[in-house]
Amino acid sequence: MKKIAFLAIALALMLWAVSSAWASLLTEPAGGGVLAGASNFMPQEKHQLTSDGLQTQRATKTARRDGNWSDPYTWGLFFPSVPGSGDDVIIPSNITVTVDDAYNLDNQAAAGSLTINSGGTLILDCETVLGVLGNTNVSGTLKWCAGSGSHSHSRTIFFALGNFTNSSSGTLDCCASCTDFYFSGTQPQTFSNNGSITNMICCFNLNNGTGLTLAGSNPIPLSRIDLFTGQVTNSSRLHMGSADVDAIVQIGNIEQDSPAGSFDTHPSYHPDALIEILYASGNTDYSTGYEIPEDGIIDFMMVVMLGDKGILYNLTMSRDIIISGTQDQDLWHDELIFIGGRLFFADHALFFNAEDFHIAGGAGVYVDDFQVEVDKLTQYSIPGNVVTYLHTWETYGVQVGGVQMNFHNPTEWYNVMLVDAYVSDDGGNTWVLYQDRVPVLDSVVTLDGVENLGSDTQTRIWAFANRSVPVELSSFTATISADNFVNLMWVTQSETGVLGFYVLRHTQSDLSAAITVSELIPATNSSQQHSYTFKDTEIFEDGLYYYWLQNSDFNGSVQFHGPVSVRISVADNEVPELPLLTQLKPIYPNPFNPMAFIPFSLKEDANVNFEIYNARGELMKRIPLGYKNAGNHRTQWDGRDEQGRNCGTGIYHIRMTAGKESYSRKAVLIK
Repeated sequence: MKKIAFLAIALALMLWAVSSAWASLLTEPAGGGVLAGASNFMPQEKHQLTSDGLQTQRATKTARRDGNWSDPYTWGLFFPSVPGSGDDVIIPSNITVTVDDAYNLDNQAAAGSLTINSGGTLILDCETVLGVLGNTNVSGTLKWCAGSGSHSHSRTIFFALGNFTNSSSGTLDCCASCTDFYFSGTQPQTFSNNGSITNMICCFNLNNGTGLTLAGSNPIPLSRIDLFTGQVTNSSRLHMGSADVDAIVQIGNIEQDSPAGSFDTHPSYHPDALIEILYASGNTDYSTGYEIPEDGIIDFMMVVMLGDKGILYNLTMSRDIIISGTQDQDLWHDELIFIGGRLFFADHALFFNAEDFHIAGGAGVYVDDFQVEVDKLTQYSIPGNVVTYLHTWETYGVQVGGVQMNFHNPTEWYNVMLVDAYVSDDGGNTWVLYQDRVPVLDSVVTLDGVENLGSDTQTRIWAFANRSVPVELSSFTATISADNFVNLMWVTQSETGVLGFYVLRHTQSDLSAAITVSELIPATNSSQQHSYTFKDTEIFEDGLYYYWLQNSDFNGSVQFHGPVSVRISVADNEVPELPLLTQLKPIYPNPFNPMAFIPFSLKEDANVNFEIYNARGELMKRIPLGYKNAGNHRTQWDGRDEQGRNCGTGIYHIRMTAGKESYSRKAVLIK
């Protein structure tokens, strides 16, 4: 299995701190860092805002000319000084101020509040940092320049501890490269957007346990949101990703001290965006929520539910999740990567490559350190089989509870009814039969209670065989038995890959109109000679009868032999004895397509009715037969519902009511 070369993901919670007479110090929680390589956490230093010290009164700082934030003369000619954390900063019309490279994560620009008037411009230069304790009102332009992203201090950041309003004349000019927008207040915050946002916000961060409400008449376009803590209200105003830019949601932060954040409803994902969801709740368990799109389809998922001192936390699925397979060859997409934590299925399923594979489990079943790869390119030949396998799966993982694994289209053949499941734990060199004669329903093979998925050092490969060679039939005969029924006998010299046999009958030499009169008679698949017999006891009229033998192979192909014929006379027979039991006899053929024959017997006269239900208990068809005399009878079902529509592949429950008694059997319809 390919090993994932992890792209470094910035999981650091870059909180800033304020030291003033009326603001307490805020620091980054321990453990923030960058995730890189094979799940190694790289430590990162804490960040805090360097303020101007104690201020005895609040001042208003209005820019007087174009210039840098760090230049005192930008703010006045007489007694000039640079704004601090207690100052109300105003950028007037026709003035452009740049937060210059004098400010970074070690020495951050600060303001008590910020107002950018219409026609005014504030630029955050590359890799600079500005924090605003109070409210921000933008009627002009606020521009982020790109950071390089080359090291931990290389992002351009705006911290907001109050409300943020982009008015109808305002513009947020965002460079979608290493720029961050943090909401880090201690009281409920509001972000109102009535203006324009150029490009999209690169990284939108919420670290406010009291939450953030989105408002305004215009949507908020962004590439990534980090929900460290707190809930986003009116989340649908977020328009995430584009045809060229991925949409990324990170839930929580590693080793943080507060519960992970959440959405109150689904954000709006661009239909062509690749969606990546990262779970990193560091101090609590978490259940998936509105971050998963309404259709459940994402392109990448990472689980880093890793707490302090190596504690693993649980991520519980609240719905099915489908990993699309849009970029199967891309190391970042079409993958589920575990760094730490446990994923509980809670009766839901993870689908890979949209339909090729899904894994599920009950409430107490979980996996961790799990990956799966659907491989359509590597070809393996299992010893003793002539088939080359174009479809294989590789898995590894630790799990508890025994998972259910579902493989879509397990072979390159169509109409396969049964397959043999094989596994290889040495890269495909040797193969072991895992389970034989596994049914294929709706083109899916299901293996229940799987407890060994392989490991990251030795993956497990799964493949499926449907071997088939024609049966060597040496004889097929029909004779009258002593009790005036028909005995059918056939002898095979060898058989391999044969599912079994059916016997068909008609009063004319016309195979297309013949009916199946036997259940599936399992084959022995032996290289030695073997004899089979079947007695046809369902003949009640004189005449010449023709019989055919059908052998069905594992690959879905069938062969017919015959016909052989026999003439039978029942006129001189004694009146047949009445059945000793009222019963619903085995349905044949089973599996069937398109017709199922339903034999039954009545010990005494009775009203007889049939009802057919699907696996979900839904009534599909009624067959009222009315009053029937004691004896042997048969009815049939053509696989259609009450409206005459074809029913789908699946298991159906056939219930017979005779008088006050009811009887039931199962039948499998295969399309």
